[in-house]
Amino acid sequence: MNRPGTAAAPPRTDFTAWRLCAWAGPLYVVFEALAWAGVAGFLPPPQQSWTAPEVHQYFVDHSLRIRLGMMLTLFFSPLYYIWSAVVSRLMARVEGPEGTLSTVELLGGFATVIVTFGSCCAWLSAALDAGAKSPQDVKAVSDLAWMWFNPTLMVTFFQFVAFGIVFLRDSRPVPLMPRWLGWFSFAMAATLLGALFTPFFPRGPFAWDGLMPYYVGLGGYFLWIGVTCVQVFKAIGRIEEETDA
Repeated sequence: MNRPGTAAAPPRTDFTAWRLCAWAGPLYVVFEALAWAGVAGFLPPPQQSWTAPEVHQYFVDHSLRIRLGMMLTLFFSPLYYIWSAVVSRLMARVEGPEGTLSTVELLGGFATVIVTFGSCCAWLSAALDAGAKSPQDVKAVSDLAWMWFNPTLMVTFFQFVAFGIVFLRDSRPVPLMPRWLGWFSFAMAATLLGALFTPFFPRGPFAWDGLMPYYVGLGGYFLWIGVTCVQVFKAIGRIEEETDA
């Protein structure tokens, strides 16, 4: 019990919880890639230029693996929001408790998970009893899934941009995150923009199965997480040392 006139000591930050949340990032990358590409078989993805009968046959032939892959993707997707939470706390250390960009980053991580949920549920619906559905119905649901998955990328775009701004504006003598990571975050945000053109190009590099949205954009997304994960663990260790000192 505190004696009269003395203030209670502030609770010590639980850095063990921070590190557990930080591990959600690497786990997300590994399990999402396995579920998406390995189980569901979306590498390469179904082509945007396919006709309704071709899309229908694809979902009939791959119904079980698509359903399993999407269920696993849904299960592991919240790991991204958990990881975004600890990234937000690191950003708040730089911009201060009244800053807003750390909140933008956190909401961007949450919204990215919601985008994943919506598209995966649509692919599940297309694969469920695909043989009993008409080709037009299956194609319509599949198109909805891809349109939900691609043009909604701006929620992740602003998450990357907010991250880059905060750490480029870090004024301490030794920045919490290396400044090159801020520029790298901007570059990875730019790779996402190709997905905005998918509604207008059913073939070529800007189709949803094309070079820019799928391989550059999705590859840049996972690359950003992987590179940032390394720096997140370093930053947590540094903050813990400063707190103990």
